[in-house]
Amino acid sequence: MIRYFESEQYLKSLPESTEDTEFDECFFNSVNLNEESFRNSKLIQCQFENCNLSNLSVTNIVLRDVKFSDCKMIGINWSSAQTFSDVIFENCILNLSVFQNLNLSGIVFKNCSIVDVDFSSSKLLRANFSNSKLSGAVFNESNLEGADFRGAIDYFIDSRFTSIRKARFSMPEALVLLKSLEVIID
Repeated sequence: MIRYFESEQYLKSLPESTEDTEFDECFFNSVNLNEESFRNSKLIQCQFENCNLSNLSVTNIVLRDVKFSDCKMIGINWSSAQTFSDVIFENCILNLSVFQNLNLSGIVFKNCSIVDVDFSSSKLLRANFSNSKLSGAVFNESNLEGADFRGAIDYFIDSRFTSIRKARFSMPEALVLLKSLEVIID
């Protein structure tokens, strides 16, 4: 049975369970969700600020118009999510997470730490990675067409295995795109 919460505010605490629940227009501030489960739940037009969501279980979760600000979200396997639509991560730590085989078109990762994250085989059309740190991020066989990497640092994208048509990059970081081509620049 699905439980439903609308326009609720959660300050440091939660309802007894977050599984099989729909949260609509809810606000979460400074809530510790470390190792919690949102399995089979829906988050619609929700906001999370200063929350710890590390190691969160997101199996079959639906995210529509959700914003995460200043959240710690380490070690989440987002690949088991059902839907991502209009999701924004701003000033978040998303290290050691997995986003494989997902349609993440239009997703926003602004000013985030996205270290050792796997985006393999994901659709990231028009994704925004601006001003984010991406060391160790994997983009093999992803579609990054129209993505924005301006101000992003420490990324490596092999254009032989990843589509980057019309993606935006800034100098000097953009020079790393030549690394996979094994060219010599004097």
